[in-house]
Amino acid sequence: MEVLLLICLLGVAIAEGGPPVIKEHPSNVVARRNDPATLNCAASGASRIRWYRDGEEVTTSTQDPRSHRVLLPSGSLFFLRVATSKRDSDAGTYWCVASNSHGATRSHNATLTVPRSPTTSRARPTPR
Repeated sequence: MEVLLLICLLGVAIAEGGPPVIKEHPSNVVARRNDPATLNCAASGASRIRWYRDGEEVTTSTQDPRSHRVLLPSGSLFFLRVATSKRDSDAGTYWCVASNSHGATRSHNATLTVPRSPTTSRARPTPR
């Protein structure tokens, strides 16, 4: 009886205090330039979710109102339009990190791919 009570109390302590658990990992996405896209992330027990691209923290509209990246209440990262300029490109490897006062948990990696636009070849005049 005492062992059973100890096991139950231990189970409650673990359930109430511990790092977050990732419930939905992001998946690879292919999105065209200027199209919207979403990378999903859902975690239980998280007080905060942050996103990283190629090792750098992603700036969202929460930090910069001019950003085209929005952190949704679910923890997912929504792109109003996928950017591919030399100055700002969204293509890369992403992951989310869910954290609370007990620790942090990192998701699997997901790649956002932006295919190159088909280039139009110019017709060259033929020599006469």
